[in-house]
Amino acid sequence: PQTLMPAALDPTVSQQLCNTTGLSAAQLTTLHQHFQLACGGNATMSRSEFLKCLSLSDTHQLAMRCYEVLCRPSMAALDFPRFVSGLLLLSDHCSTEDKRRFCFDVYDVEHTNAITKQSLRQLTESALVENGCLVSAGQLNELVEETFRRADLNNDGVISREEFTQHATHHPSILLNFITCLRLDPSALGPEALKVS
Repeated sequence: PQTLMPAALDPTVSQQLCNTTGLSAAQLTTLHQHFQLACGGNATMSRSEFLKCLSLSDTHQLAMRCYEVLCRPSMAALDFPRFVSGLLLLSDHCSTEDKRRFCFDVYDVEHTNAITKQSLRQLTESALVENGCLVSAGQLNELVEETFRRADLNNDGVISREEFTQHATHHPSILLNFITCLRLDPSALGPEALKVS
């Protein structure tokens, strides 16, 4: 079988990403090689290729939502710069503010600038199942209701971006749990892949 030779990373794109991400040209080259191999040499990565590249199951709803958010607003598939941005959002090398924004967007399934009980329940259940935590419907409902009791400050039945930001600021473990639920292992991309200098 013929081995696919990954296309070289465009030097302009590499320089722009070096400037905006803090990653070195060598790290970007390594990530680009993984990206190219995962998507068969194409310029964009499909959802299934994204999940496979990160060793996540194709039923992982939280990871699928991450992919959808990274592709927004107008892309049908993930290009390399957004792939890198996404990996950084899911790593330790991203600002808390950017992580809060991304996490909120992932849970805003209906694109209404609010988190509904239904979307929180759906994604939380998926994350728990993916991580081997089996909970009853009653336990899941209680978890969602308790989150809303704490975060829905104006009791309008949804969590706004501002309410989420305030809640996540007072409870930073929310963002850690979000990343942990994805079970992302960046070492699969190389031991130094996301080490920002």
